[in-house]
Amino acid sequence: MGAAPRAVLRLSGPHLLDEAGRYLAFCKPLPAKRRQVLEVQLEPLPGIFLLANLLVFPGPHSATGEDVCELHMPSSPPLVAAQLQQLLACGCRLAEPGEFTRRAFMHGRLDLTQAEAVLELVEARSSAAAKSATQVLGGSLGSAMRACRAVLIEALMELEAGLDFEEGDSQDLAPGEVKTLLQRATTLLQSGLLAEQQRMLRHGGRFRIALLGAPNAGKSTLFGALTGTPSLISADVGTTRDWREASWQPPASPLPLTLVDYPGLGGVAIDARDLAARELAQQSLAGIDLVWLCVAPETAVAVLPRILPAVARVVVWTQGDRGVQPSAALRRAVLHLAGVEAPQIEVACGFAGALQSGLGPLEAATLAALSRDEQILSDHIAHGHRHQEALSEALQAVAQAAHWDAAGGHQDLVAEELRGALVALALLVGEFTPEDVLDRLFSSFCIGK
Repeated sequence: MGAAPRAVLRLSGPHLLDEAGRYLAFCKPLPAKRRQVLEVQLEPLPGIFLLANLLVFPGPHSATGEDVCELHMPSSPPLVAAQLQQLLACGCRLAEPGEFTRRAFMHGRLDLTQAEAVLELVEARSSAAAKSATQVLGGSLGSAMRACRAVLIEALMELEAGLDFEEGDSQDLAPGEVKTLLQRATTLLQSGLLAEQQRMLRHGGRFRIALLGAPNAGKSTLFGALTGTPSLISADVGTTRDWREASWQPPASPLPLTLVDYPGLGGVAIDARDLAARELAQQSLAGIDLVWLCVAPETAVAVLPRILPAVARVVVWTQGDRGVQPSAALRRAVLHLAGVEAPQIEVACGFAGALQSGLGPLEAATLAALSRDEQILSDHIAHGHRHQEALSEALQAVAQAAHWDAAGGHQDLVAEELRGALVALALLVGEFTPEDVLDRLFSSFCIGK
C-alpha cells in the first residue's frame, strides 16, 4: 500500500451482491446482478468525500467464481486504510495469502496447474520464466490434458460397453478402435511431458550471478579465481567486451551457481565495439538473480555503473591485498548505488589467480541473498516435478493398456489401466488433491492474490 493514482479493494463472496446493502451501503442504488461499472461517493473519514468506481462481476463468471466487486479509489494511504476499516466493520475480513486464487480453483475457474502458474508468474525472476508461467496460466497444459482425458474416457466407455454385452452383440468393438484411441492419448501425453521438461529447462534451476562494475574493477580476476576459467587480464579499458559464464560450486551450496563476468559498464565507452558490448550486456541482465558489484578501492565515482538490475546485491571490494582504502566519496556512491542493506565483502586474489581472502564471507553473503529466491525456485521445481510425475504415470498406464490390447482378450485389464491413467490426470489438474497440498501451495502466495 502506498501513494498512487489508484488503489483497488477487491471483495469476493458467494452472496456478496445479495447482501450488497450490508457490504456496499455507499452504493446507491445497490448494484444489479450484471457486469457494470458504477460511480460511487465514499466518505472514508468524516467530512472527506471521494468519487470512486465500483466494478461489479457477478458469479459464477468472475475471477473467483463468486460475486466479485472491485472498489477503485485514489490511493491515499490514510484514506484507503479508513475505507478498508469500514469494510471490515461491515463483516468483511482480510483475504488469506492466495485466497482469491484458491477460491477460483475451488469453483473451477482454474485447475491446479494454472493456480501454480499464478504463483510462478508473480515470482518470475526473468522474462523467460514469466512467459513460461503465462503459457500454463493460459491453460496450455490443462487444455492438452483435458483433450487427453476425453480420448481416454472414450476408450474406456467403448471397453466397458463391450464388457457388458455378450460376444457377437452390436456393442462389439470395431477392430483397432481402442488401439487408435490409445495412440492418440499416447501422443498427447508425450507432447505434454516433453513440454514440461522443456519448460523446466527454460526455467533454469541454477542461479545466475552477475559480476558488474567499472572497467578494471577486478571482475575477471575474481571470476577466474572462483571458476578456474582462464581470464585475459589487462589494464586497458575494454579488454572484456563480451560476457562469459562458468559454474561456481560453493562448498555450502547443494547446487552449483552460474557466474557471469560482464564488461565494464561504467564511464564512457572507448570505441563503437565497446559501446555495442555494453548495450548487449545490459539487454542480457533480465535473467540475473544476484549482482556482485565489484569495486576496486581506487575506482573513480564517475566510472561506476549508473544503474543496477532490480535484484539482490552484494558489494565486493576487490584488490584487498593492496592495503588501499576507498575514499569516503566512493563509499557513499557505492552505498547509494547498491543500497544500504547490501552486504559489503572485501576479497583479495594473489598473482597465481587464487582467492587469498574473503571467500567465506562472500559465499555466506551470496547464499543469504539467494535464500528467498531459493525457496521460490524450489517451489517451482516441485511444481514441475509434480506435473512430470503425473504425466509419466499416465503415460506408463496407457503404454501398459496398449500392451494388453495388443495381446488380445484382456479388455478388463486394458480398462483398469485406463482408469489408472485418468486418476493420474485428475491429480494433475487438482480434482483429487489432499487438503494439505492445497494449504502448502496457497500459503506461498502474497496477500491479495
